[in-house]
Amino acid sequence: MLLVLIDAEYTRHPFYGSRKIKQYLRRLGHKVNRKRVQRLMGILGLAGMTSRPNTSRPHPQQQDGQVQNIDVAVELATIV
Repeated sequence: MLLVLIDAEYTRHPFYGSRKIKQYLRRLGHKVNRKRVQRLMGILGLAGMTSRPNTSRPHPQQQDGQVQNIDVAVELATIV
């Protein structure tokens, strides 16, 4: 029963993690804790969307966080 509810809510909100799913199940009257929801989500192969590690690190080819070698063509409009 819980697996079906978790799968249905995750399908509607794929960005929900175990904490939000726990809140959803508790609103429905089920007494579950986050660890149980995590275990059940693992059985279903579900995981909430999170940012990945090292997303703030600059690319190795960039120096000082600046983008280099960008060709910018600028046209100046002449006033007649």
